[in-house]
Amino acid sequence: ARAFPDYCAYPDPPPLFRSDFLNPFLDAQAAAWRLANRAGDAEAAGGQCCGDDYRFVYVGPRGSWTPLHADVLRSYSWSANVAGRKRWVFFPPCEAWKLFDAATGRDTVWDIGGGDVDERRFPHFASARRLEVVQESGETIFVPSGWFHQVFNEEPVISINHNWADCCNADLLLALLLRELQGVRAELADCRASMDEAEWTDTCQTILRAQAG
Repeated sequence: ARAFPDYCAYPDPPPLFRSDFLNPFLDAQAAAWRLANRAGDAEAAGGQCCGDDYRFVYVGPRGSWTPLHADVLRSYSWSANVAGRKRWVFFPPCEAWKLFDAATGRDTVWDIGGGDVDERRFPHFASARRLEVVQESGETIFVPSGWFHQVFNEEPVISINHNWADCCNADLLLALLLRELQGVRAELADCRASMDEAEWTDTCQTILRAQAG
């Protein structure tokens, strides 16, 4: 897709999932960069454009899996199986606190499938309510904002996945970014005196972008 940016390889999302301001914003950024780059306007192009968005194609063999996580930026996501079977394990947001390290409050359980979750670090994990769903070929799963989940490929799998945000979860996205920014500033507090305001803001934003986005 990056080699042929003008070729529309990605299909339109299902109608229920089309309300999205996240990916169109990134598409517009990439299009503006390509236009400026072709025109030779280095200042308008603003350097290197990564061209990334939150639309993916995943390919995985039988037995592969994704670690336990909540989706980036508290986005929604949908995942359509082109081929193969997946098993999803979901934890609702009200159970999320049970998935975190009791000492640090930041690290989460990495793999729930191995049966060896450290009870000293995660003393409440065993009591966390969960929902398990088997997704067959041709089926699409919707993941609500803030639901932690782990996915196991029970057969070789090809799937199309799309994270997005709209007015219904914008408050969750903003709250996450503000909380993460506060954490970044706290971690860098001992460096604050060595930076002017512009450098401090740019440094915090760069780390926030790498950590949260």
